[in-house]
Amino acid sequence: MKDKISIFLDATGFEKYAGIMIDNLVGQFRNGFKEGFGEDLPAEPSEALSLVSTTLKEKRAELRNRVIEVYAKHFSEEEIDGLIAFYQGPIGHRLATIGETVQSEVGQASNEWGNEMIKTIEPELAKILS
Repeated sequence: MKDKISIFLDATGFEKYAGIMIDNLVGQFRNGFKEGFGEDLPAEPSEALSLVSTTLKEKRAELRNRVIEVYAKHFSEEEIDGLIAFYQGPIGHRLATIGETVQSEVGQASNEWGNEMIKTIEPELAKILS
């Protein structure tokens, strides 16, 4: 079954998302070093960033294995077969291709809505809490 889940992950573009996640983690480390050392990073943090990047890329297969275990825990082999069929088809392929963009836009729309709701609710909350 793990081989089938691996096929499913390939069909969903998992490696692309894993690469983005690694880049984001390296960016978080970089920001942490900038906060700690200012804009002029000494040689050691630059070397540390290189170490972080190299280590994460070398350990990428471990992430994939953990994700495979999660899917194995929650899906039957028949369900994985269905997911593979979906993601290898035209609609699933399109979803895998644009999914990140859609998720980002959904997140942005959700944040905007939440901020609008806070502005709507705050006056009434102020009356209740004062």
